[in-house]
Amino acid sequence: MSNFDFRENNENESCYCKFSLTVDGHFNAESFKISSYPWAIHRIKDGKVIIDKWDDEFNAYCKDMLKYFNEINTPLTYKDFEVFR
Repeated sequence: MSNFDFRENNENESCYCKFSLTVDGHFNAESFKISSYPWAIHRIKDGKVIIDKWDDEFNAYCKDMLKYFNEINTPLTYKDFEVFR
């Protein structure tokens, strides 16, 4: 497995997640983790957080993201990540 850090050096908002790629650039689902903090801050900013259901919304978001990356059968590119910006 190959781990590498990708960071944008600009003022745009970011979603913080962690994952590794196989040597040939494919997504490793077992390594996938996403932080709820940046997700929640963005949702609060947009007025979209329902306090008693935030964990259900966050878990659904994580499942959608994991499903999306698992369905890509080619090495990942930057464009693959733009869907979740």
